Amino acid sequence: GTPVVEESQSLIIADRLAKEGYEVHVFDPLAMDEARKVLGNAVYYEESLESCVKNCEMLILATPWEVFKNIDTTGKVVIDCWRHLSHQSRMKAKRYIALGVWNDYGQQTP
Repeated sequence: GTPVVEESQSLIIADRLAKEGYEVHVFDPLAMDEARKVLGNAVYYEESLESCVKNCEMLILATPWEVFKNIDTTGKVVIDCWRHLSHQSRMKAKRYIALGVWNDYGQQTP
């Protein structure tokens, strides 16, 4: 619930993907200004959650903000680092991957 970005896994992931040549779009309800200080021009900063989701093929949910819980994931590959998405959002995804926890089929995910 803060704009603190020190040691942020989200920023590490975004930076790494951008350096690997991927087009990265980011959105955070509180930390956009701080993220700009770290990532500079390496990524696209979205003004809203909806525009961020619209402009991507894959979503990486690395921060469990409540506003992210019910996003429209239709046709998207979703990596949910917190297993935060609602059941409805998970079911709409093209593929849903929950990291570090058991999936809905009783198998451990990577």
